[in-house]
Amino acid sequence: MNSIILSLIFYTLGIGGLFFVDILINHYFSANDIKLWVLNKSLMMMIGPLLLLGYNNVFLRYPEKTKSTLNLCLFLSVLWLIFGFILDYFFKFEFSYFIVIGFSFSLLVTSLLRVADGNLAAQINQSIWKILLLIFVLISCYYSNLSEYFYVMLGLFLFLPSLFYLLKCFSKLEGDNSIKLEKDNHSFARQMLISGLLLNVATYYELFLLAKFYNAKLVSEYFMYFTLFTAYGIFLSGYLGFYLTPKIRKQPKKTLQFIEKNKYKIRISIIVIGLLNFAVGCAYLLFTGAQIDLFLASMFLLLGMLRVLYIFPTSKMGALADPVDLKSFLGRNLILTILYMLVLILVVYFSFSLYIVILVVILNWLFRVFIANKIAKRVEEN
Repeated sequence: MNSIILSLIFYTLGIGGLFFVDILINHYFSANDIKLWVLNKSLMMMIGPLLLLGYNNVFLRYPEKTKSTLNLCLFLSVLWLIFGFILDYFFKFEFSYFIVIGFSFSLLVTSLLRVADGNLAAQINQSIWKILLLIFVLISCYYSNLSEYFYVMLGLFLFLPSLFYLLKCFSKLEGDNSIKLEKDNHSFARQMLISGLLLNVATYYELFLLAKFYNAKLVSEYFMYFTLFTAYGIFLSGYLGFYLTPKIRKQPKKTLQFIEKNKYKIRISIIVIGLLNFAVGCAYLLFTGAQIDLFLASMFLLLGMLRVLYIFPTSKMGALADPVDLKSFLGRNLILTILYMLVLILVVYFSFSLYIVILVVILNWLFRVFIANKIAKRVEEN
């Protein structure tokens, strides 16, 4: 079977696994447990990638320096693990620092596998922990005493498969330990760190604030609508983000011409898939006896669409942008993100409704898509 199809299968199983984990937690767990999961998941997804300081992106950009990059990333992983253990000992975190570092390590190995062993192995590693977590949650729904080991098991699911793949592909690594990282490599890593930070804040920041400061019932309601009605956006944006940038880098003219020629078909397809997602989400709410808030459902549907539309210009920039364009993009997004964070803090401080929260999130993504398209157009013209 073609490796691309196998990759798509594992990607679908992984995304589907995490989706059903969220659904099952929403359905079977208490409101306080849901709130704790939202806090842990948002921190894991938002902070985990940042612990690598952007160096996981160096693997693809500079494959000849794979071993030097890996040594630095492994050093960072061990350092954060020790640092997290010390801080947790003194401050007793409300969240699990172990899964944050585990997610960071999993991301490191996934990035490494894309260079050393191809996209299929990378996709399996990226998806396997989600599939294992779904199996564990399904068992926990019937044996509730197992739920207290939820975060321990998640940490193991993140670490162990990645450790296996790391040891397995070690002999295949390109490059030489004597080839050291240079100034340009560190500069690129910093740019990717900032880019990742801004995207992660846009994606998970409101979930973190809600889980931290809003009551458990509101958090569970928001998270349910987020899970149900952005599912298609998470699936499509993740899949396109994984494959589109390398495709544009390898065949820029052919790929960009295809996107331009089929742009209306692509947009119609996104809308149709979104409407199908909307119908399934509403059907699930009706089946579980919950009332349907059409405004929240529609806003999250739009949010999913914006996340997909954002991938096309950012993939072009990731493949083709020169340092000047990338710096311009990051600078504008930095200003936007600071404003977004300040506005959301005010919204949370005054305990505004979930409607205001989602409207602020939508506005932020509208501006992000506008900025990305503007810079990407300039990149194409150049």
